Amino acid sequence: MFQDCRLILHHSLVAGIEKHHKSMFRRGGKIILSLHPRPAGQQQRGPFSSSPFNYIRLVFRNGGEDEFFEKYKEALGLNMWERTLSGVCSSSAPVLSRNSNTMLPRAVGIAGIEKRLADNHHRTHETISQAFEDMSRLMEYARDMVALSKAITDKLRAKKGEITDDETIRFKTYLLSLGVSDPVTKSTFGSSAEYYKKLAEELSTILCGPLKVRSVSSSPVD
Repeated sequence: MFQDCRLILHHSLVAGIEKHHKSMFRRGGKIILSLHPRPAGQQQRGPFSSSPFNYIRLVFRNGGEDEFFEKYKEALGLNMWERTLSGVCSSSAPVLSRNSNTMLPRAVGIAGIEKRLADNHHRTHETISQAFEDMSRLMEYARDMVALSKAITDKLRAKKGEITDDETIRFKTYLLSLGVSDPVTKSTFGSSAEYYKKLAEELSTILCGPLKVRSVSSSPVD
C-alpha cells in the first residue's frame, strides 16, 4: 500500500511567481515560486523542520510551463485565502456528484490546476473529434452529390437535356440537406467571373457552417 507523499503549498505563502524558458543548456522550462516566511506559531506540516531556501522550483521537462504559469498566476490573483471563514468553508467543502450521493473533494492548489488543464484538453479533443465526424458526414453527402451530378450530366448529354422527375427531386433533396435552397448555376449567372464568385460564396457557406458550430477550423493541408 502506497503512502500519499504529496506536498500542499498554501497560496498565501507565495510571494511571487517567475517563469524561466528552457534553453540549450536546460532540459525543460522552469517556474520559480518565491515564498513568504512561515507565520509565527503555525504548526509545522512539511517534510523538513527548516530550510535555507525561500523558493520552490518547478521543472517542466515535457513542456506545459506556459499554460501552467498563466493558470497559477490567475489562481493567485483571486486571493481566495482572504475571504471570510464561511466563504472558505463553503468553497473547500466536499460536493455531491451529479449521479450519486458520493462526496467528492474539491480539487485545490496545483493538483486542481493540473486537473482543470486535463479536463480542458479532454473537452477540446472531444470537440475536435466531433467536428471531424461532422466533416466526414458532409464529405459523404458531397460524394453522393458528385456521383449523382455526373450521372445526370451523362444522361443530359445522351438524352439531349431530358431527365426524369425522380432524378430531379433526388438531386434537389441533396442540395436542401446541405442548406442550398437556390443553387448557383451557369444558366443564372452565365460563364463570367460573377458565376465563379457566387459559386465560391455558396461553397464557403456550406463548408463553414459545421465548423462555426463546433468552433473548430482546419487548414486545407489537414
